[in-house]
Amino acid sequence: MPALSGCGNFFVYPGSGNTPTSSSDYVYVSNSTTGITYINGYAIANGTLSPTSGSPINVSVVPSAMAITPTNSLLYIASSGGTSGTGNGLYAYAIGASGALTAENSGTALAGGYPVSIDISPDGQWLFALDGLSNTISEYSINSSTAALTLQKQISFTATGGATITAYQIRVAPTGNYVVAVLGDAGEIVIPFTTSSGTFGTTYGISTVNVGTGADYAAVMDGSNNLYVSRTGGTTATTGVYVYALGATSATLVSSSPGLTGPGPKSLVLSKGYSYLYTGNETDTSVQAAGGSISEFSQSSAKLTSLGIAIGSPIEVYSMGRDNSGSYILAAGYNSTSNGLILYTVGSSGGLTQASSVATAAPVPNGAGLPSYPAVMALTH
Repeated sequence: MPALSGCGNFFVYPGSGNTPTSSSDYVYVSNSTTGITYINGYAIANGTLSPTSGSPINVSVVPSAMAITPTNSLLYIASSGGTSGTGNGLYAYAIGASGALTAENSGTALAGGYPVSIDISPDGQWLFALDGLSNTISEYSINSSTAALTLQKQISFTATGGATITAYQIRVAPTGNYVVAVLGDAGEIVIPFTTSSGTFGTTYGISTVNVGTGADYAAVMDGSNNLYVSRTGGTTATTGVYVYALGATSATLVSSSPGLTGPGPKSLVLSKGYSYLYTGNETDTSVQAAGGSISEFSQSSAKLTSLGIAIGSPIEVYSMGRDNSGSYILAAGYNSTSNGLILYTVGSSGGLTQASSVATAAPVPNGAGLPSYPAVMALTH
C-alpha cells in the first residue's frame, strides 16, 4: 500500500433521459503516425460519427490523457510521451463552434512534469494530474477564461511492503468527494476532497493483497461514491472488476467479478445512471483472434451481474467512453485499416449493439497515411 505525504503550498482558488443526441456531443481521439501526432474530433449524432470542423489537428505532442471541462469549453491534454522530456506537460485547446479546436497559450505547455493521466472536478474548478515519474498527484486551479493552470497542492507517495508503483489513472468522483489514483501492483490511493474549497482530507490506500495478486489498471466511480477497479495481470481467478464503497477513512470491498470479464480488462465505463458497467478487455482472443472484447454487466447496489455477453471491440481496445445523452458507448483501439473508433448503442437491457455508421480514417495532414494506436479519448459532457 502506498505511503503518502503532502508538499507545496495551498491556497483556495476564488472563484448536466437517454435521448439520442442530435448535434452537440463530441468525441476527441488522439492518434499518432510517423512524425505526426494529432487529434480527430467527431460529432455524435443519431448513431453516426462525423468529423468536426478542422479535424484532424496536429498537436505536436504525444497525448497520454485528455479531459474536458464540464462546460465543454476546454480540452486539456497531458503529454508524457516525449523523449528526454521534450513536449511533456499539460496543454489546452478551446472547443469552439462545431467542435473545432484552437490551441490556448500559443500551443505551449501550461504546466510541466510527466503527467500520465488527468481528470477534472465536476464543478470545473480543479484539474488533477498523476505524474508517472515523480509519483505525485498535482492539483491545479483552472482559469476558465484563459485556460491557465495554477498549482495548488502536490501530494507525493511511495511504495511500501514491496509493492511496485506504476501510475495508470486518476479519477474524480461525480460527487466531487474523492480523488483516486490507480497504481498498478500498489493498488489505489484515495483522497477525500472538498471541491468547494479545493481542500484534501486524509489519504488512505486500497491494497490488492486482500483480493489476490494482479495489477490495477483503470477505475470509474458512480454517484454513490462506489469505486470500480479493473484488475488484471494475475490469474483468471483474480482478474476482473472489484467494487469498493469509499468512506472518509477507508474503503470496503462490496463485490467482485473475478473470471467474468475477458482477459486484460484495462478500460471501464459506466452507463448514464450507473445501471450498467462495460469493460474493454484488451487481450481477450475469445471473440477475435487479434484480441479485444467488451464485457457487459448490470449493477445494483454496487453488485455486478454479468449479462453473459462478450462482444467484439476494436483490436486491443485501449479506451472507452460514454456520450452525454447516455445512448452511446464508444471504444477505441488499434486497427491497421481505420482509426479503430467504434460507436455502440445502449439497449434497454444494457446490451451494446454496434451502430450502423462507424468513424473511418480521416485524411492525415501532410499525407502521412492512416492513423494508428488511438489510445486516448475524451467526450463532451
